[in-house]
Amino acid sequence: MIELTPTFKEVREGDPVEFRCIGKGVPMPELSWVHVNGAPLNPQSRFSNGVYYIPRARKSDEGQYACIGTNPVGTDTRYVQLVVKSKFPFPLEKKCVCYKMLY
Repeated sequence: MIELTPTFKEVREGDPVEFRCIGKGVPMPELSWVHVNGAPLNPQSRFSNGVYYIPRARKSDEGQYACIGTNPVGTDTRYVQLVVKSKFPFPLEKKCVCYKMLY
């Protein structure tokens, strides 16, 4: 059995991301993470002691992830959803600063 927190996270591009997957059982399950859409995990990400960590989220990190716990008794899977918002909330616009010349 595994527990996962949080099950939903929304961050901005460049923000860190952390999910905790805790395995319980006898024997303790071996834990692994996958990006459900089949995309490779962020190469900067780390998984240690039940924590999946992305130091700087990218738009390509967005999606559903699965933490899979496996032991001789069976397999348990829990899902999380990651939403990565643009670093800038609105598209950058060119602004014109105009001056009126008085003659």
